[in-house]
Amino acid sequence: MLSCILLKNMKKQEYFRPRTRIGINVLILIIIAFLLLPVFGFSIGLGLYVGATMWIIGKHGWISCILTTIITAIAIHFIFGHWLDIPLPTGLIGW
Repeated sequence: MLSCILLKNMKKQEYFRPRTRIGINVLILIIIAFLLLPVFGFSIGLGLYVGATMWIIGKHGWISCILTTIITAIAIHFIFGHWLDIPLPTGLIGW
């Protein structure tokens, strides 16, 4: 009897909780962003990472994710590249 109750409870439990899945997805995004930095460069790569993270968390719409991606890439490029004169990795795109 007790073993049947335990088996029923085990079937109802999930292996990963929803917040754990989000954390794993963000960790995968960090790895993908790191691997794509040589292609896109730092500004665009970090902008894409921020937008994708917003979308994965799930509380933002497509428009706000896309706008945040663009604004982040432009802000990083101008703040670090022009105002502070810190050379950032440009990648194949050159930005």
